Amino acid sequence: IGRGAESPASGEIRCMAALRPLAEGDIPAVARLFSRVYPHAHWVSHSECEAYFHQIFFGNPWLDPELPSWLAHEGSRVVGFIGVVPRPMRYRGRSLRAAVVSQLMVDQERPNSTAAALLLRKALAGPQALTISDGANDASRRMWEALGGLNSALYSLQWRRLLRPAQFALQRVSTRARTAAML
Repeated sequence: IGRGAESPASGEIRCMAALRPLAEGDIPAVARLFSRVYPHAHWVSHSECEAYFHQIFFGNPWLDPELPSWLAHEGSRVVGFIGVVPRPMRYRGRSLRAAVVSQLMVDQERPNSTAAALLLRKALAGPQALTISDGANDASRRMWEALGGLNSALYSLQWRRLLRPAQFALQRVSTRARTAAML
């Protein structure tokens, strides 16, 4: 996968990033990308964000070098990422390898980039028997479906049982107030 070219019809540059498996040394760059893509994420510190990515993608007990997370880069700049967490599962008494994909993100400065589609396609092409996503927005769901994935509405529901409803409501109001103050 190499650099893109100018589209003759539109005159617009389409960037195609190079892909490679995520290495532990890439975690700071992935955390910086996360900060650019999700500027309102509430991490106490950048080092906590790095620790999270390291724990999920290198510290999990099912780490499998055949199912890596993937990085998209243009030169030395990280422009995209998709996390892959291997999970052993059983189906009808038979063991199988599954991949949970998450954290699909592409630098917002690359709006015409094909990096997101390339990353998702690479993650889906692994040796796993099953691939699931732990969450997605509308754009990534449409991309997933375009690549042959299915959306299971029943399993896509998120249920919450509030043990302390008043505390939850106060926390939501406080978070919204902080977010509004930042804008």
